[in-house]
Amino acid sequence: MTTVLTIGVAGNGAERIAEALHGFGRVKVMVIPEYLRSSNDFDIFVLNAPPGREGILNTQAAALVINSDADGILSSIPTGYAGLIITYGFNNKACVTASSVSEDTCSICVQRGFTDISGQPHNPGEFNFNCSECTPEAALAAASALMAGGVI
Repeated sequence: MTTVLTIGVAGNGAERIAEALHGFGRVKVMVIPEYLRSSNDFDIFVLNAPPGREGILNTQAAALVINSDADGILSSIPTGYAGLIITYGFNNKACVTASSVSEDTCSICVQRGFTDISGQPHNPGEFNFNCSECTPEAALAAASALMAGGVI
């Protein structure tokens, strides 16, 4: 039996990220409505923008994948959150970034190594990710979530 990885996606652009995640057979994706602030039904939770004025997201997901380019997003991490936190963005501090972007391919770059939820290491390096059907930002978020879950 194949284990299905569940990924929740929230924030501005969540639909584009969910589209970039489709096509990976072991992945079930759900776009979280803006008003929903609490969810424990996911292995991975992707937060593309801060959750609004309510502030802190409440989740027990095994990993949070967050857009470090979004202002104020780091304050959304729950106090005492014990899971994996992976940052993505177009900056030199993110765990995962893009080293180059073409019309249909993003070169995804792991800048800061991390261990995924199954304990497998993702060391610094690069790989190509198809972004012909999505934005480069969505491809970056999707690739980060898939690495966090050990799919790629």
